[in-house]
Amino acid sequence: MVEYQSWPRQRINFDNDSAVFVLYPWGAGGKFLINSLAVSARAVLQDVVLAQQQMDRHLSVAEKKLIILNRLAEEKDRWQDLHFSVDALTGVNERCYIIEPPETAQYWPWNNFVSTLSRSSIRWFADIHDAGHLAAYLAVWPRARIIRITNTKKFTQWRRVNYNREALQHFWHAVRDTSWPDTAPETWEEFVLMPLDIQKELLFVRHGDILQFIQHPEAQMKLEQARQHEIDQVCSEREVYEFNGECLLDTDQCLKTLEQCYQWVGLYDFDKAFLECYHKQWLEKIQQVPI
Repeated sequence: MVEYQSWPRQRINFDNDSAVFVLYPWGAGGKFLINSLAVSARAVLQDVVLAQQQMDRHLSVAEKKLIILNRLAEEKDRWQDLHFSVDALTGVNERCYIIEPPETAQYWPWNNFVSTLSRSSIRWFADIHDAGHLAAYLAVWPRARIIRITNTKKFTQWRRVNYNREALQHFWHAVRDTSWPDTAPETWEEFVLMPLDIQKELLFVRHGDILQFIQHPEAQMKLEQARQHEIDQVCSEREVYEFNGECLLDTDQCLKTLEQCYQWVGLYDFDKAFLECYHKQWLEKIQQVPI
């Protein structure tokens, strides 16, 4: 095996405690939380070029804030997370954590910048959506902090998050009669409000295939309970900051929770005025641009 000393970049310090893993269901506002923390002078955005510029002192906090607001304004058609991602920062896709043994992590295709970042006290963020990926990330970065967004249902319902929307609409247009609505029902509650003849055809003639995309509330509850149990097991015996997702619907509550989160992560330049502006613009934009 090639030793890391001869590898064409500096060794990565995986024992560094500057990584922050933000655990949340997809669409539950985790990227907003990450960006709100990443504007700090002691944190980097999820973009390797911008992060390198900051470390080289060529990107100011004020410029980071302007970049976030400009990218937010440019979101259209379909939500793109302001084109920030942990992949864009580190160069390593989350699949690597699942597929590759953690002891080989030194040789994964990391951006060179990660070597510098892992030797600093600058916070960087990874967005994680399930217990399996969280455990795999922790196997590589064992000293990472964990922020867990809880109570997400009210927010995701308000945002109309549907993980299967594109596939559902494709299925719907393939099977629908011309007398049916143009748009498929996205929830069980919408499904049972449809005319009975349509419900019966979907359940019996179409073999219930629509249930691949929408679930009975009891099934959803059981599935969520199982997922939460898995996450509880991974998080046990670790200090975890629980960020109440319901606060995202109210700017004042969100700012109070964000300020507490700043302190917990070890960031001390909380900018209430900017974050209030960002939160209000973000709430407006996510109602205009579907996820």
